[in-house]
This record gives sequence, C-alpha cells and structure tokens, in this order.
Amino acid sequence: MKRFIFEIWEGLLIAVRAVRGNKMRSVLTTLGIIIGIISVTSMATVVNGIERGFEEDMASLGADVLYIEKWPWVR
Repeated sequence: MKRFIFEIWEGLLIAVRAVRGNKMRSVLTTLGIIIGIISVTSMATVVNGIERGFEEDMASLGADVLYIEKWPWVR
C-alpha cells in the first residue's frame, strides 16, 4: 500500500513539474479543453432548441398528425 501511495505521489510531482516547465503549453491545452466543452454544450443547446421548435410546429398541425402528400396542396 505504501508503494502505491508513493507512486501516486511521485506521479503528481512529475505532473506539477511538467506543468510548471511548460506554462504556455498548459495554458493552451486548458484553453482548448474549455473551448471544446463550450462548443459541445452550445451545439447541444442549439439542437435541443431546434427540436423543440419542430415539435411545437408539428403539434400545431393537430394531434400528432403529420401530412405527407405526393403532390403539392396548391396547384
């Protein structure tokens, strides 16, 4: 158990030294992760909004009825 704790501690020390030694790389990596999370969250929100709008538009047609015609309604 002591060896496991020592290895974890040693790994953390190596990681801290690497972050301190490569500050710009660490900042850019963190910035990339933040931008990625914001992008995924934003896209999920946009898709959810489009889906809700589509469901509301379809609900306005009637009781969950979708009309599909081969020919247009107006000639």
